[in-house]
Amino acid sequence: METLLVAVRVSKISITSCDQILTGVFLNNRDVQPLQEHFLGWNFPPEHADLVHPHWRVFLAPGRLWHVALAFIYLLLLMLSLLGNGIVIWIFST
Repeated sequence: METLLVAVRVSKISITSCDQILTGVFLNNRDVQPLQEHFLGWNFPPEHADLVHPHWRVFLAPGRLWHVALAFIYLLLLMLSLLGNGIVIWIFST
């Protein structure tokens, strides 16, 4: 934040310009990846596009964070199941 304030004082840019800097307007187009909402089946090759039923193409594809959250939940369930099964094996083996 201090660096941004120094840049504002030196170059005397307005508050709207600071907002543009924060939102990435002044960054190169190759540095900023635009957020695009895709529908399910958007990345299927054209030869396999007929395999996706048209009903599913009207729904938006889930974001990356949903995949991360599900992976975390699956990892947690894996650890709990291994711990639980290990406890059961330990109880019945002693």
